Amino acid sequence: MIEYDPHECFGVGLLFKLAGSVIPRNLAKTLVGVLVCMMVGSIQDNPEPLSYSPYGERVTCTVLGLLLVFRTSFALQRFWEARSCLQRVASLLSDVARDAKSFSVSSSSLACSVVV
Repeated sequence: MIEYDPHECFGVGLLFKLAGSVIPRNLAKTLVGVLVCMMVGSIQDNPEPLSYSPYGERVTCTVLGLLLVFRTSFALQRFWEARSCLQRVASLLSDVARDAKSFSVSSSSLACSVVV
């Protein structure tokens, strides 16, 4: 569970925590990828970049944009589902309170007249 410090400014300390993060698991793979790119870049004789076509960038941005939209939509759907459940609980509790008040006897003389 993430422990939040109420005195910390905007949760900056959470950015640099490694506990519960994916950074330690992916750091080795990232370094291998960086080394491969550096080796290919140093071996290449042509001063032009390896890929000049923006097609890959467009596809990647489109896919990431769609994933972001779907994730946001799903989160919003879960929020409203939780909100409607909370409203239903509040409504049922108010019904219970109303019924308890309507069936309770507030006066002892009224209680005696009902029993006799």
